[in-house]
Amino acid sequence: MADPIIQVFYEEYTDALSFLESKGYSKHAIDGGLVQRLVYLKESVAFYITLEVREVYVDCSVRVSNEDGFEEHGVPIANLLTPDELQSPEMSELSAEVRRLYENKKFYRRVLEGREVDAARLIFQKDAQWLSIVFRKYEETIVTRALEGRFRGNAQSTSERPPSQPKPIGLIENAQPHHAFDCPTFHQLVEHYFAFLHQHGFQRRPDLDDPNTPTCTCVFAGQHIGIMVYLSQPAPDWWHASGHPHTANIYVGVNVVRLRDYQQRNLERYFVGIEGLVSDVPVSESVSPVEREVVRWAELLKRYGQQLLADREDSWELG
Repeated sequence: MADPIIQVFYEEYTDALSFLESKGYSKHAIDGGLVQRLVYLKESVAFYITLEVREVYVDCSVRVSNEDGFEEHGVPIANLLTPDELQSPEMSELSAEVRRLYENKKFYRRVLEGREVDAARLIFQKDAQWLSIVFRKYEETIVTRALEGRFRGNAQSTSERPPSQPKPIGLIENAQPHHAFDCPTFHQLVEHYFAFLHQHGFQRRPDLDDPNTPTCTCVFAGQHIGIMVYLSQPAPDWWHASGHPHTANIYVGVNVVRLRDYQQRNLERYFVGIEGLVSDVPVSESVSPVEREVVRWAELLKRYGQQLLADREDSWELG
């Protein structure tokens, strides 16, 4: 079943930004699995509202097309406005409210781990209201400055992540079409790097894979738990939607599965408190971004997943 938070994301932002369609923008909902996008497109300008599903974090940027298609990197909305333009009382209060919600660790934990829909909706409502005010007041200004290349800060950066939220393991930002993998190739890659699981009694179980794309899964099952490696990326026909090449976030993840009821937890949950997880895994620069993340997950499981690899009845509960 799809994460209900995704539906709430589309509901709140679509409702708040519906006026853009009356201004001639076409709306596009792009299902990229763990990265969802609501895109408003008009001629050579596109507004991207992007949800990173795992982090429940929303980013908004503007992309401009040229003779080679749309830019690989979006410019954050805030970088196209001056500090004075961003300081209206209503905008400042909404921005502060969203920041307070993310900084409230107890509240954010309800969203991040509990996947509480009402809590996520509150974040989306406040942020969507802020974005609605921005576009109602400054849409023409934003478009003009984006087309002229006038912005503050680094055009190739995205908005800041929520406080204390580092880049997730497995996240490939601003991936290009040639970085995408088909499922059979992804399966071969995973089976190669996770072959060590066989030494611990796990068997490759293609019958448990989800054959649907754009999310590919590769499952290894033991007696009590399974290890599911998955790839979340946009559908093949999306990369060149509207005749322009796009970039997107791709995510390689690993879930631990309790086989008796198929409940799942992200593998990273079992490594909480271990410093330097990603930086401590050397990976050749010559491999593709997807292969790089597969290698990192495999190495992390080898180093820190001994209790999981023991495949005891209580292994799943350890996270």
